Amino acid sequence: MGKLFRTGTLYLSIVGYVLVSSCGNPNMTGGEILPDSDFIGAKYVDTITSEVQSVVIDSSRTSNIGQIMFGSFRDPEFGKLDADAYLQFLISGSSVNFGDPAKLGIDSLILSIDMSGVYGRYDQIQTLEIKEIDATGFTRDSIYYSNKTLPVKGAELSNQYKIDYSSFAGYFDLRIPLDTSLGNKLLFASVDSLNSNLLFLSFFNGLRIKASGYEGLGRENGAIFYIDAAPGGKTKLTLYYHEDTTHTSYDFKIADQCAKFTHLARTENQSTLLGYSLADPSGLGSSYGFIQDGSLIKSLVRFPGLSNLPKCIVHKASLTLSVDPGLLGSFNRLDPPTELYAYLSDSSGKKEDEDFNYNATSYNPITKTYVFDVTDAVMKIVNGNKNNNGFLLVPAFGGVIGRTMNRVIFGGPTHPNLKPVLKIVYSSLPGQ
Repeated sequence: MGKLFRTGTLYLSIVGYVLVSSCGNPNMTGGEILPDSDFIGAKYVDTITSEVQSVVIDSSRTSNIGQIMFGSFRDPEFGKLDADAYLQFLISGSSVNFGDPAKLGIDSLILSIDMSGVYGRYDQIQTLEIKEIDATGFTRDSIYYSNKTLPVKGAELSNQYKIDYSSFAGYFDLRIPLDTSLGNKLLFASVDSLNSNLLFLSFFNGLRIKASGYEGLGRENGAIFYIDAAPGGKTKLTLYYHEDTTHTSYDFKIADQCAKFTHLARTENQSTLLGYSLADPSGLGSSYGFIQDGSLIKSLVRFPGLSNLPKCIVHKASLTLSVDPGLLGSFNRLDPPTELYAYLSDSSGKKEDEDFNYNATSYNPITKTYVFDVTDAVMKIVNGNKNNNGFLLVPAFGGVIGRTMNRVIFGGPTHPNLKPVLKIVYSSLPGQ
């Protein structure tokens, strides 16, 4: 399924720096950068027009990933983000029997959430809204994207449970009491409904977990919480019940057959740095590029002047992006993506060239930079083996795209201090 793109994309036309060095030794190969003294008399080109296009993506795949998300967060530079988690639970084995219905009674139903991370302000109170999913065809075999929603039914089940870490120095796992109406539904399910997981999912198709709002004022408000939804983990539904005077419990767990995905929605970005850039690409936005995890925003960086370089041996080519330290949130709480990938783009400027492997680089929190080794890509471009369509920069987390909300704002070439740098060291071929 192809990715969908919102029509309101951001185009930034900017002038970048490229340091191009040449020497007369055509036998030099490999990635070693030669000392400056070895380039005495070399030709230098220090200005090549570059272009940055930051693309706000309409949807990205979020289904069947081990980590899903919920919560509400307002980023002062990107706008408001809301995440809703859709999640199924299954019975263990088959032919579950809770006992004699005439003697059964419910004690409680608890939703345990294994909190694997948070982005934003965990210390601001958020109110939950948990409802039962009312959808046929919600299965593990289907692919779900971040713009997908499913219908829900019935009353809110958490009694507007408040996530409140305001008195703590961190966050921790949640145990949320759910309405006993759902507990009774599970406890008194028919024998057929508890005979197999296929029949059980027709009877109970899971829960939607969302935050209906946050409490607090400040530059950043709310947070997006991450749920560890891996099979066999600590995220589960536990039914506490009794038969006569004997009390016991039963766990409905996440298994390989469970469907799960995250719905994401971006709003309220008109008066933000991103919003201004989208509305006026020739103005404020020319100083910045934008990338956000969850595959919500990626950037295309083009260097049209590469097509004018002669065929050569490229010893080393590196692309450096510098992060604006003033846009990392209060107390630097808005961490950039741990890792970025750089792909060669296809001619559309929106998709990766499938015949070229990506280059990965990690964020350096000391220098606040991403430095990509693009030697192989530049070599292919200048020698005519690849079209010069630019580099697509996308975020990654643990090797899986679309698992967190980390974002970064990097300086564009009109930025006074944080200009991107493409540095190329090469030797001209004979006759070039």
